[in-house]
Order: sequence, then C-alpha cells, then structure tokens
Amino acid sequence: MATSANFVVKNGLTVGSTAVINSSGAWVGSPTGLVGATGATGPTGATGPTGATGTAGTNGGQGATGATGTQGATGSAGSNGGQGATGATGATGAQGSSGAKALQEPQVVPDQPVVKVPPVLQVLAYLHHPILN
Repeated sequence: MATSANFVVKNGLTVGSTAVINSSGAWVGSPTGLVGATGATGPTGATGPTGATGTAGTNGGQGATGATGTQGATGSAGSNGGQGATGATGATGAQGSSGAKALQEPQVVPDQPVVKVPPVLQVLAYLHHPILN
C-alpha cells in the first residue's frame, strides 16, 4: 500500500524495544551497517598553539676536517737581536817576510875626514845599492 504521501512518525520510531529515530527525526539506533558515501573534506582548521620546547638532542659526531685556508699576509719584520758573545781568539798567523833594509848613517872612522853627503845623493846611492838590485 504505497502512497505518495510522506510517512509521519509523531513520537519517534521503535523497532521491537529499541528506539531508532527520536521525535526530532535524528537517528538514535545502532550505527552498525549504516555506511554512507564519504563526505567532502572540510576546511582546514585554525593553527593550534605552539607546543612546549622539547628536550635537547644528543651531540652529533665529529665532522670531517675542513679545507686548508689561504696563505696569510707576510708579517712585519722583527726587531734586531742583541749583541752576540765575543768569539774565540783566532789562530796565530804565519811569520811575515823581512822588511827592506834601512839606510845606514855613514860610519865615522877615526882619523878620517867626515864628508857630508847631501840627502839627494844619499837617496840615489840607496836606489843603486846592490841589495835592492
């Protein structure tokens, strides 16, 4: 006996002793076996508050050695050092050669007349001396 009129339940619907629809039309029965199509995704909710700071993690392992850096600038010159200690005495040198023979004054022979020779003649006599030639 189907009709085109709506089925009206005034005080809710009970099947046996179990209420399944209340007087407002809301389902109050067991949800088992009632699966509908998946609904559309709702809008994104508001961002929640920031959480508490977590505990510090453990230290990481030793990293790899870095690349060698560039050569630095040349430093300024240092100050001069102090006076060094006196060195040891050196060895004695070899004997030098004999020097030239000196001019001798004329010998005075007793009972002989003394002749004065001018200096120019003394030099000439020296230059022609057999030791020099």
